[in-house]
Amino acid sequence: MSGGAGHVLDAINRLRNNRSLRTSKRQKFKSNNQDLTFSTDNVIRQKEISKDELERIIDDIRKNTKKEQIRDGILFVLITLFVILILNIIFY
Repeated sequence: MSGGAGHVLDAINRLRNNRSLRTSKRQKFKSNNQDLTFSTDNVIRQKEISKDELERIIDDIRKNTKKEQIRDGILFVLITLFVILILNIIFY
């Protein structure tokens, strides 16, 4: 038995990959490495929307969430009944 060696190997690989994503402490090409990696040009700009538009979007999200909850509840009940039916058929 390996005794969980796969999990340990996976953790080591994940640490190695994360370490490789970090910027080096050494300077490269006679400049700071962070200047090459991080640029300030990539600024996220948010779209300005009105309060009415925001309320409409929030209402849409709430309606969709409610529909999904109802659908998930019905699906849960149907699956539960199906499992009970199968268990009754198997044990009787």
